[in-house]
Amino acid sequence: MAYREVSPGLRKFQRNINRSTDAIGKCAILVVVVLNRVSPRLLMALMAKIPLDYIIDMPQKISQLLHDGIARLQKAGVSESELSARLLLQHVLKKKRIQLQLAYSEIADDNAIEEYYKLIDKRCNHYPVQYIVGEVEFYNIKLKVNEHVLIPRPETEELIEYLLNIIKERSYLRILDIGAGSGNIAISLAANLNDAIITSIDISNDALIVAKDNAKTNQVSPKIKFIQADCLSDDFWSSIGRFDVIVSNPPYVDKTDYEALQPEVKLYEPKTALVPGDDPFVFYETIARHAESSLNSQGIVCFEIGFGQAEQIENIIRNALPSASLEIINDLSGIPRIVIGRLC
Repeated sequence: MAYREVSPGLRKFQRNINRSTDAIGKCAILVVVVLNRVSPRLLMALMAKIPLDYIIDMPQKISQLLHDGIARLQKAGVSESELSARLLLQHVLKKKRIQLQLAYSEIADDNAIEEYYKLIDKRCNHYPVQYIVGEVEFYNIKLKVNEHVLIPRPETEELIEYLLNIIKERSYLRILDIGAGSGNIAISLAANLNDAIITSIDISNDALIVAKDNAKTNQVSPKIKFIQADCLSDDFWSSIGRFDVIVSNPPYVDKTDYEALQPEVKLYEPKTALVPGDDPFVFYETIARHAESSLNSQGIVCFEIGFGQAEQIENIIRNALPSASLEIINDLSGIPRIVIGRLC
């Protein structure tokens, strides 16, 4: 059992109850207690005249923990409060979703309760739940994530799905992934392509440490060569070689738009992986400009793009690759999300 020392104010409540011999007096004090939002278990202790030097916490069911966590997150204005509270509870109790549901009537132990509320408090400050639990599921694999890498988004899974179909259809082998991050794109491709040879680059060494660790965990390290490099440098393109596929989900958030992002993103995810600087299209322009000299015959360049950027990026690719065929694919929400240029 966990013990809490009682505040002077609560001692005063006990003295008042002890002095009130008539039922009306006790009820009046109880009204004050309730209006001051003293917890039910504390109220029970007061009524029973339990010595208040220490109060024993009554057992708490797992379902109660979950409901309380959701309420706290909602009060803090955290989006998807129910999902966050559940994922944190699953993490603390080391249970899958169905296991958690089956355990709702069980009593949580004190250590789990303490740890859960610590994590809830952290999430109340809008710290991303994926960073708290340290991992995220992406295209049927698990990836470790921390503040050095962006949290992979569901929209990028759609890019993987579409790209895998093209690669398998055309038997592409050599793939260049620009902007490794957590390794989500390179590792997902490697896990689903037997003969692929993948090069994945990032300017951040901290990000590459995470990506390499994820590749090892998912047993695809032999298929991926990770390189620290700056794709905006001409020296990089002169030495990297040729590929069948160039894929990138680069930084593309405009500085103005960045200020309007959710606090989870703006406060904790790496800004350099989101905002490219003054020109939100600089990565697209650079990659497109070097694509023809870096792609094999009938190779493709594949981009994930931001909201409202399709027309601008279409023009960038047409100017850089005038003979290429162009395709724009909408995500599940009907928003243009993937742009593919294919050399003829």
